[in-house]
Amino acid sequence: MLHGPGKEGDPGHASLLFRLSGKGPRVYSREELLDSGYPSSPSTSFYIVYELLEGVDEEVRGKVWDIRSLSGYQNGGDTGEPFIVSLKELEEVESSKKTDL
Repeated sequence: MLHGPGKEGDPGHASLLFRLSGKGPRVYSREELLDSGYPSSPSTSFYIVYELLEGVDEEVRGKVWDIRSLSGYQNGGDTGEPFIVSLKELEEVESSKKTDL
């Protein structure tokens, strides 16, 4: 799941849920990212990068989740820190809001 400002600029809701490719994650160093033309200055030494598959599964199309209610959510802005959540917990925080995606 990727999160960011919603339609009304609400950073507490997310609607972008992607399927990961079966290739698994790749580890990139800060230098590799800079050499590849990364658009900003990486702030840590290493990054784990996943390949995302295109398209959204019909089961999740248009759904929005209140990520602030997830047990791994860290308050305090857009930290971008990843965390793991079960599908059961994700279902429990589905918002009544909907998106056009």
